[in-house]
Amino acid sequence: MLEIIGTQQQNTVNQTFSIIMPVSTNREETVHRAIRSLLNQTYPKELFEIQIVIDGHRGDEQPITRQIESYTDERVKIAKVHTLRYERCISRNDGYRAATKDWICNLDSDDEYMTNYLDRMNWAINEFPDYKVF
Repeated sequence: MLEIIGTQQQNTVNQTFSIIMPVSTNREETVHRAIRSLLNQTYPKELFEIQIVIDGHRGDEQPITRQIESYTDERVKIAKVHTLRYERCISRNDGYRAATKDWICNLDSDDEYMTNYLDRMNWAINEFPDYKVF
């Protein structure tokens, strides 16, 4: 079924998405790949945001916050910085609280989305409007 899903189907509602990404301080090597996979989405850029929660920041000894702040794209937002390591569940909850869009997606900082992931999510939501979780 995934092969038949094109990008930006006609007569569909364009949903808005908040992507929640917890980032621990040992993920400096992979987080940029994850963020790039989001910034390269084929979905309209004004319809999604990236809420990042830094988990376990310890001041200057961990440069991950400065690295993420270096992104100039307004979609990349730091929702919260934890000074202690709380793990992903608490970090995701902080990201959920910061989310401003209608739908929430999760992405781990060592993973990435295909470039048409949000297009496919939009298609699924429009195709199956009674579903609440995808």
